[in-house]
Amino acid sequence: MQGQASFLEAGTGIGKTFGYLLPLAAKAALSQSRLIISTRTISLQSSILSTAIKMVEKCLADFDFPYFTHTQRIGMRHFIDYNKAIQEAINHKHSHPRKYKEFTEWASKCATEGDGLIKTWFKNNKNLPFNISPDDICITPTSQKEINSAHDLQMLNSKSSNIVITSHAMLICTMNNDALGEIGNRDTVLLDEADSIINVAENLSQRRLNITKINRTISQNKRSLTKKGLAIYSEINESAHKLKNKYSCQKSEHIFFKSNSEITETTEQINYFLKLVCSVDRYIKKSFKHSDEATALINIAFESEQISRTLKTLNVFMCGYRTKAYDDFGFILKKTHPGGILKYFINREIPLIFTSATLRDRASTGNNESFDRFKRELRIFDNEQIGEECAIEPKSFGKAKYKLITNKSPKPIKKNEDEEIEQDYEINPDWLFNVAKTIKNISNSGKKVLVLTSSYNETSLLMSQLGSIATPHNGGDITSAFKEHLSDKTAVLITPAGWEGQSYRKHDKQHFEVVVITKIPFLPPDEIKIYNKAVSLTNDYEIPKSALIRARNYIEIDAREHTAKKLIQGMGRLIRSADDIGDIIILDPRFPKYHDASVKNSFLRNCIPKRFSDNYKNHKTINCDGIDESGPSTKEVVNFL
Repeated sequence: MQGQASFLEAGTGIGKTFGYLLPLAAKAALSQSRLIISTRTISLQSSILSTAIKMVEKCLADFDFPYFTHTQRIGMRHFIDYNKAIQEAINHKHSHPRKYKEFTEWASKCATEGDGLIKTWFKNNKNLPFNISPDDICITPTSQKEINSAHDLQMLNSKSSNIVITSHAMLICTMNNDALGEIGNRDTVLLDEADSIINVAENLSQRRLNITKINRTISQNKRSLTKKGLAIYSEINESAHKLKNKYSCQKSEHIFFKSNSEITETTEQINYFLKLVCSVDRYIKKSFKHSDEATALINIAFESEQISRTLKTLNVFMCGYRTKAYDDFGFILKKTHPGGILKYFINREIPLIFTSATLRDRASTGNNESFDRFKRELRIFDNEQIGEECAIEPKSFGKAKYKLITNKSPKPIKKNEDEEIEQDYEINPDWLFNVAKTIKNISNSGKKVLVLTSSYNETSLLMSQLGSIATPHNGGDITSAFKEHLSDKTAVLITPAGWEGQSYRKHDKQHFEVVVITKIPFLPPDEIKIYNKAVSLTNDYEIPKSALIRARNYIEIDAREHTAKKLIQGMGRLIRSADDIGDIIILDPRFPKYHDASVKNSFLRNCIPKRFSDNYKNHKTINCDGIDESGPSTKEVVNFL
């Protein structure tokens, strides 16, 4: 497998993590090599550490394997910078002495003795004091060294442990900053929740250079600069205005370059602007050395340095942009494709394993089970670079009963034809009422219910009708919301963010007996506006109609994949062991019934796990009161005949 990428798909909850971890941990223990596991969500990392790792340790100990070491590596923004915490709170020392003392003592203890994480504050408090946000007190690249002992220890352990569990973002960043130590060809890199690596890589590689914001920040803090610094600021200000005035005649929000010579000229101007900004923190007055003004200038210089490095690597921009709200002007740097990033490992003959419950193609209406689309997205075409391809699905694993809302019931989306596309979709109140009524009926039967919604707005609207029977997840860590649900002893947990990565179990036993999917998680109408923007560009540029059709098709297929993956993950929250049993209730009438003749949304049938295909064939069709409107089943008709 050295220098190759392998692909593994296995159904949600069937033991995929234990399945890959056991042999790879054994390999790491025997050869004293390393296994790097990256995930998209911290909740999956926590699950691996709390459950799968312990199971593997016990198994290998029973067979007298050598011990292996393991650690978790999370980003610096989760850790507290004690100096920043003091700086943010100092102005409230005399006005709120008790709260100031409590907060600073916690910050000191957390940074020196505890786990170093900002989230520990929220165990006993709802918010940080004095309107402080986590971003105000987290560690950044400009933080003082050895400011947080837990962070320092984690960095050290991540470079020496046999198994390192981290995030996709950290894995990508390690290619530039050695955050995980040197990864060699004896080691293995496994990406769980691998279908999200594309978006993570693109988000990391795309950078926005906000010319106006940089200039404004320096202007607001220029009193801390020396005479030489003020002279440099004057040049920065002049350079910023030249760039902005150059494109002031273009009224559109996105400014596209018309020739390579224009790109080259703009790049030279940007490099000059960034060079000036990167030097501004060298000319801070001594009297301002530890001030907020100095911190702001140091941060802006550091960020500009990072953008400058990115620009040298990418060499080109995607486009310029202008925001209406603040009249900001800047540039968007071109995205680096994740395929190029991941080939970093392949070229060094490091085995790569991609795994998830949703890697195969599901956007088509047919039963296509290949990994071709995902391989194309990664730009992996060479057969010599492709290792194993495997999809695992047990014939039976627990039992899920499907109940689908009747086609006669109101649809979730209400469309107003008189309004423009930005405002033409809203949640149908009749549908929302029926959803709340169904959830109440289920909870009254004594069952525990997990409700998966499409947005925080929908969650809020549902809560206004459900009241005290439900615990809402209004943001933050889903694990914390689940714990709150358990402590409050409510019948229902409502979340728009709990579709994947979270195993809702209590003492390793099934907790929820029903999963309710309120609405098919189609991408919101805002995403479809991408196509409309592409059409509007034809006013200024000649774009062939065939290219627009390809763009529209790509967006539609991408939207289908997004929907299918989310549904598969959502259904997988119910059955997590062979003994689990429960109901999956879908309250969106647009989900196809098994015997529906219509081909509209028929690709959604690919979201049904094969182990539940018979359950889906025999699904019940219910109304909002939960009354069965299915009529006789196929089996009953055959028996009657």
